[in-house]
Order: sequence, then C-alpha cells, then structure tokens
Amino acid sequence: MAGTIHITEKDIWISGSVAFHIIVEFTWQRLNNSEQGILEEAYSPLRQGFEFIALDELDKDRFEAFYRNCSSAFEGFKENRSTTDLPDELFDGVVECWEEFLGALKKDDRFDH
Repeated sequence: MAGTIHITEKDIWISGSVAFHIIVEFTWQRLNNSEQGILEEAYSPLRQGFEFIALDELDKDRFEAFYRNCSSAFEGFKENRSTTDLPDELFDGVVECWEEFLGALKKDDRFDH
C-alpha cells in the first residue's frame, strides 16, 4: 500500500505507506493551532480515510508553512532515531523518502528560495 501527496495537479509524490504516514503525521504534529486550521483542507482526505493529502490548492503562505514544518519535523525525526521503534533499515528508508519529498517541494513555484 502507498500514500500519495498531491503537490500540484501534475506533480504527485508517492511513497510506501509507512514513510507517508510518518511524514504527514510528524509534520501535522509540528503545526501550531493556526497552521493546523489553515492546512485542515489539505489533510481532509487523510482524515476521511484516504491515503493522500493535497497541497495543490495551498497558496504560497500555506505552502511555505507546510514546508517549514515538514522540514522541522524531518530534523526532529532524525534527531530522535533512538526513540523510534523502527528497525534501522526502515528508519533509513523513511529518511531517504523524506529527503526526496522535501526536494520535490523545493521545486514548486510556491517555494521561497
């Protein structure tokens, strides 16, 4: 099973279910209350039981908020390696997927270089 993140209508990122859920949930946990409110629509498919979130409708500010928190969640995930229950090879695979995903986000026009 796989999870999908619609970055744009044409740019869709797909990963294994474990990496997908870790990325989207760790990012969600980093969002402050107001950011959770503005990103609720992006996460609504996941909350409805679908295996995707949709960033394609986010304006520049909301996209940047998502990216900022996703990047911060990634750093936190790597720093807390010893507290995860993931085997090393799975942990390394999630890190690799997350790096790939952040790279895809940086290519989007809404990313502020």
